[in-house]
Amino acid sequence: MDITDEEKAQHYLSHIGYYRLSAYMFPLLSIPKERQLFKPGVTFSKVMMLYRFDKKILLSSYTHIKQSILHSCHYANQNVTSVDYIANRPIEGIL
Repeated sequence: MDITDEEKAQHYLSHIGYYRLSAYMFPLLSIPKERQLFKPGVTFSKVMMLYRFDKKILLSSYTHIKQSILHSCHYANQNVTSVDYIANRPIEGIL
């Protein structure tokens, strides 16, 4: 694996941790994986790109779950009946 900026790599490894980042290194290993050799052209930047991409997906899913919970709580607190919901009547105060 090529590391272009050792300072940045050390920073990420100390803050994120090798164990967590190793999951993003695994797909970049050549076969057989037990040899622990990386495919040609693999850089630490690619590992960080995978990490950031996965983090964005995770945060996006948390955002959707949070919005769903907020809507559910709001419906529960507004005494909205199933008839209101099915009839698609506008309800004041919905997010």
